[in-house]
Amino acid sequence: MGRLNFKKAGAVLISLSLILNCTSCTSQKDKGNNKENPSSRQEATTNMPATISTFNRETPADAKEYNITINGNDIHTDNKNGLTYKGFGILSGNSTSDLLMDYKAENPEAYARLMQYLFGGEYPLINHVKLEMGNDRNNSTGPEAATKRSKDEVTNILRNPGWQLAADAKRINPDIKTSILKWNSPAWVKTGKDIYNWYKEAILAAYAQYGFIVDYINPNTNERWDGEADVKFTKEFAKLIDEEKEYSKLT
Repeated sequence: MGRLNFKKAGAVLISLSLILNCTSCTSQKDKGNNKENPSSRQEATTNMPATISTFNRETPADAKEYNITINGNDIHTDNKNGLTYKGFGILSGNSTSDLLMDYKAENPEAYARLMQYLFGGEYPLINHVKLEMGNDRNNSTGPEAATKRSKDEVTNILRNPGWQLAADAKRINPDIKTSILKWNSPAWVKTGKDIYNWYKEAILAAYAQYGFIVDYINPNTNERWDGEADVKFTKEFAKLIDEEKEYSKLT
């Protein structure tokens, strides 16, 4: 692999943290007794066809045309997330990718066609994959698995299917952007440095497993913004990235 800069994941961190607070509530996969079966994740990883053929998105002959009028005056001025068009992206959280990975394991060719439809072609429908950093708790409609369940545990990136989804998307279109943020933290995460290590180890584990580095990091909590406190922590997090020595370059 070419030389990749670990610090690039934090290059736009401050601006992203101020802007990228998504409007969807998602959460993490609860494993109950913390037992897991990584075989389905590994099977899904190996079942992706080596070559994904181009999927044709031609307009059907019987397609109907509709006019949609968008009036900017209809948008409330206090809507923090609705005033700027940011393109189309996909959010993997609250177990949304679990069923998709099961589908991949059982019907990999159909999964490949679906992924090609979403991420392939000259003008992809989706150009950004956002991943929830799971904490094993149900934050809204379903839990997302934590990649690290104790301070001393080795990160297991296979627990969280969103990373596999992002890797498959980038296989189809290497220009796809990826980002990560949390809804809540695992119980062992107590300090800002714990959050940093949790994120960092997940990023490096994903690089080792799938060969890509995330593009954007939001160290704060989704849908929560405490103004001055969050800005302060974002700057502290960015400083930790800037001080990295061991992983400043990955080869």
